[in-house]
Amino acid sequence: MNARALGATLALALLLAAATGFGSAGRDLVRAQPTGALEDPRGLALAIAAPWVSGQRADGSFPDYMATRGSPARDRYGEAMLGYGLLKTGLQRRDGRAVDSGLRALAYSVANPRPSHSVVFEQLALAAGYNLARAGVPRHPLFAANRSHWESRLRQMRPTWLGRGRGRYFNQHLVDAVAVIELARSGVRSRLPGTVSSDPERARRLAERLVNSGLPRGLAPRTARSARAGTTTVTSDGALAYHALTVGFYARAVKLLGRRASPRARSLLGRLARATWALAGPDGDVAYFGRSQGQAWTLALTAYGTEEAAAGAERDWAARHRASSGRTLRRLGEVHVGGPTRLYLTPAFRADPDTAVAAQEDYVSGSAYSGLTLVGLGWAGDHVRPGDRRSGRLAADDRSAILVDGGPRRFAAVSTGSVWFAVRQSPAGSRELGSGAGVIALKVIDRRGRWHDVLPHGVLGRPPDSAGPLLRMGGGAAAIPLGRRLTLSRGPSVRLEADLLTPSGRSARRAMIAFAPAGCGVRIVPKARAGERWEYSVFLPARPPPRRVGKSVVAGGEVRAAYGGAGHIATGGRYISPSYGSLVRSRMSVTGDARFSVGLAGRCAR
Repeated sequence: MNARALGATLALALLLAAATGFGSAGRDLVRAQPTGALEDPRGLALAIAAPWVSGQRADGSFPDYMATRGSPARDRYGEAMLGYGLLKTGLQRRDGRAVDSGLRALAYSVANPRPSHSVVFEQLALAAGYNLARAGVPRHPLFAANRSHWESRLRQMRPTWLGRGRGRYFNQHLVDAVAVIELARSGVRSRLPGTVSSDPERARRLAERLVNSGLPRGLAPRTARSARAGTTTVTSDGALAYHALTVGFYARAVKLLGRRASPRARSLLGRLARATWALAGPDGDVAYFGRSQGQAWTLALTAYGTEEAAAGAERDWAARHRASSGRTLRRLGEVHVGGPTRLYLTPAFRADPDTAVAAQEDYVSGSAYSGLTLVGLGWAGDHVRPGDRRSGRLAADDRSAILVDGGPRRFAAVSTGSVWFAVRQSPAGSRELGSGAGVIALKVIDRRGRWHDVLPHGVLGRPPDSAGPLLRMGGGAAAIPLGRRLTLSRGPSVRLEADLLTPSGRSARRAMIAFAPAGCGVRIVPKARAGERWEYSVFLPARPPPRRVGKSVVAGGEVRAAYGGAGHIATGGRYISPSYGSLVRSRMSVTGDARFSVGLAGRCAR
């Protein structure tokens, strides 16, 4: 097939994907990257970019497969972010088509402002894209033709969140800071009061205040001593994806500030990266609970942020940060690269695309998040150079147990080298049934050295429901654990002291629940009283249907779950996960001494 025919095929696939929700699962129209290239951000970026270049509309815009949901909350910065990402990729790889496509998309975004809750991402992409084009392709006809309109748009931009008093920090504050820094260095000036271009030095000081002192001070409650990781900072107790976003954008802000970045800022970047090293799964997963769970851009931004941290770290920590970067890039290549748009936003898009589209949050955009992934890879690609690339090991690679975060919603990451799991102290406050107090992630390695996500996370439900373990009371009401204290024990294992809360919020009693590696998975043992009925739910792939193995075992896909004691299993009820597609619930219920286990259905490495 020649290049023109391949381009037409990719364009058709992209348009079909926009019409049907995504397209045919598992049909890669571009060959996967060779294994040796999985940790090369530039190669990954070029593979992801290709279908977007071919599928771009004549006006410079892109189809978005998430538009089929018709959500007014959908993020609207797809053209700007994809344009910036394509321009960056094209310049790094000397790919003229990607450069042209990126400039067309940015020109479309300049001419079609889309005010929305996420406009700060669009402003960042337009300002950074302008600076990149001005430095890299100043005489390009597409840039020259649109430059005056582009500069006019930049002159009108104001800080979105900076300078708005002392409200609680959230991720868009940091994106705004990076956008302001890019605008201030663009050389564009205006007389419109309140715009960045009217007083770029004042705007830059607002950004510096957030980066150099505001965030180091504001994230102090999230800073704690985390065993082998030393002092760490986790930016979010509700979604690990927002920690990944902060790692990437904070690193970018520190990089752009250069000598104007304070020692406190550089220290915070190191603590953020150390937290990533401690919490990352052995397969590079860094977003296994909370919103935006399992999304591809979290890996690209983590890879960039940890590379920046490595550049300023002492030798041993530099090697560990490069392990974080390399592992997240490898996961991106192995799990997410593929399909008609060359990027499966979450693993569910590979196996169950229609359900994956339906299960995403209302704000999710395929084009915007593909662009964010490309931008993270482009930033990381600036670190591709000869020299010392000595890579260390993640905490999850060895026998370890680490408490992460000093707040009330702390969690523990435990590894035996062949089994890795995370236990959360308190519920995440979301509608995810697997984000309560208890096991939130479980990964097991098979005899071929491949890690498996044994515990599908991100299962959507209606609070106060929970996967458990939970205590069933009279009338079928459930008392759900709310953690008071999370501790580590030898083994390694985890102990959770929790209040069992009724639907009215009253504490039925206090309980101790133990979590420990067992065989090819994890064992969960609540300290039950005589006559009590405890329940634990596992969520198994809907296809093929789960199967019973004797009285006390249920299996489905790669998951095997069992109970010990006097009990039964009830299977039924369909659920969906933005990360894993269609699932079926199996409730294991035990009266008296209760023991539950979840693990890999096949043979694991021990």
